[in-house]
Amino acid sequence: MEIPGRYLRSGDILFSLTGGDSYQDAWFLPMHVGMYVKWDADGRDVIEATVPTGGCDPPANGVVMGWYNGDCGFRSLRGQHIFVGARRPVSRSGAPVTVAQGESAVETARDFLGFEYGIVGLANGVGGIDCAQLVERGWQGAGV
Repeated sequence: MEIPGRYLRSGDILFSLTGGDSYQDAWFLPMHVGMYVKWDADGRDVIEATVPTGGCDPPANGVVMGWYNGDCGFRSLRGQHIFVGARRPVSRSGAPVTVAQGESAVETARDFLGFEYGIVGLANGVGGIDCAQLVERGWQGAGV
């Protein structure tokens, strides 16, 4: 599913399958999530917790600002991602979230920039944050 960035808003949750460089190996799990950032000052428009990918910037593990499009972008990541689409959360009342809530979610997620990448399901006390935790904490910070 191709979704041009102009249709996305800050805070929209992005989904992709990993291991897409071999469709035979791509599977529902692991799935990777990130958060779209509209009009970021540095030109990067996805915040995510990730591991490094050869030939792409940034090279370090952790919470980083990346790209939506391009060879190293979230949608394709050098052929290793199969983009599934985007989702906009709803509030607890079931009402659509506002633009301001999406921007607040992104600002909360930015507080984690530079944190180490953590693996889903590790015991308490293990450092780092995984991609799902990053997005969840961002939206929790926005009250959603």
